Parts: sequence; structure tokens; C-alpha cells
Amino acid sequence: MDPNRGNNEINYTPQQAVPAAPAPVAPLPPSEPTPQSASAPSEADQVVQWQASEFINHQKSASWFFPLIVAVVILTVFIYLITRSLFSAAVIMFGGVAFMVIAGQKPRTLSYTLTNSTIKIGDKVYSYDDFRTFSILQEGGLPSIFLEPIKRFIPPLSIYFAPEDGEKIFDILAYHIPHQQRQVDPVERLMRRIRF
Repeated sequence: MDPNRGNNEINYTPQQAVPAAPAPVAPLPPSEPTPQSASAPSEADQVVQWQASEFINHQKSASWFFPLIVAVVILTVFIYLITRSLFSAAVIMFGGVAFMVIAGQKPRTLSYTLTNSTIKIGDKVYSYDDFRTFSILQEGGLPSIFLEPIKRFIPPLSIYFAPEDGEKIFDILAYHIPHQQRQVDPVERLMRRIRF
């Protein structure tokens, strides 16, 4: 990985498969059926499977939540004094509470499977055609896949994996989805800085 790059992008090089010379096959007697080729796996065949946390769990103590509570209260009072609207103040308050609830959630360990035609995450199945590009990023010592969906209102997916599985995962994804180097946007930088 080039140390001069600051976008946390991990480079993998797709492996070029070299076709092996076909071995001579003796003709079968007419009474025996011709076996099917094993070199053409069906779409349902599993390619690679692993388990990982759905996101990085940053331990949050009371000292993490206390400044957030103070900020939400101050912002709520400020919005009320400016707008004189209880509704606007309530929206800010409920938004802050929802943010804290999400921040306190613990990640689940999910099963991930890449097949010849689908990406399976837990119980959800996605087609490779659902995604425009993918990127490989590094966060907290753990690499992740960032999948950008084609549909506008579907949120992007982040998938974590063990570093030793990186090459084969990259090769499979690069065969189906264009790879793109991606910069971490300001919102993501902020979430990482506050260890959300």
C-alpha cells in the first residue's frame, strides 16, 4: 500500500487465470452416459464465505454520552428561542435521542457469502447488478468493502472481512463489479473521529 495516499484505499491486484491445456479424454462406450463438465459451476455454487461484525464496535462510556446530551439540550433550547416552535425543538430532541440509541447498539456477527451471481449478507441476498462500484477501505486495522448501489435511495453497504481473505474477495468482486478508488467523505471522517 502506498504510504503517500490518504484515502485509506487498499490495493489488490486481480489474479489472471491461465487456462490449462486440456487433457486427452478417452471416448466412453455408447452404453455409458457422458459426465457433465466440472469446470462450469452452477450459479448456486458457493464461492467464498466468512463471518464478521456488521460494524466496528467502539466502546462508549458515560463520558462519551454526556457531552452529546448537553449538546442536544443546548441545541434544542436554541432552536426554540429562535423559532418559538415546540415542534422544531421536539424534532431536535427526538433526533438527538435517536442518535444516542443508535450509537449504543451492539453489532451483530453476520455471515457473508459471495456466489457466482449474488452477495448474501445474513438473510438478505443482493445481485451484483444492484451495485455500481466497490472500494476497499481500511478502518481501525480492519479492511472493509464499500458497495455503492445503483438505485439512489438505497443506502451503501459496508462489509468487513479478515485481511487474509482480501485477495480472493477482491478477485470475485472485480469480476462482477467495477472497482473504484474512493475518498472518505467529511461525514465519515466526523463519525470516525467521534468513534460513533
